[in-house]
Amino acid sequence: MTTVRVLHRAFAAVGESVAACFRHQRLEKARLALASPSNGVHITKRAAYRQFADSSHFTRTCKERYREAPTHYARSTDPVGRHLRP
Repeated sequence: MTTVRVLHRAFAAVGESVAACFRHQRLEKARLALASPSNGVHITKRAAYRQFADSSHFTRTCKERYREAPTHYARSTDPVGRHLRP
């Protein structure tokens, strides 16, 4: 049985916290959702669905991680979700 302490120690060994790992997973899922056809779903709703506090927090996090705002990322994907910029 893994204790919380062992879990945190294992993540610390690779230089990432458990919370940061979950945050990166949520952000990646949100990015993939942005690449899919939106069907009119606003980015704020997508951010809330992925449990970001608000759209500005989501935007800042996207810019830090992907160097691009979520709206720009969503606009730069083709209809099947491929990113058009390198």
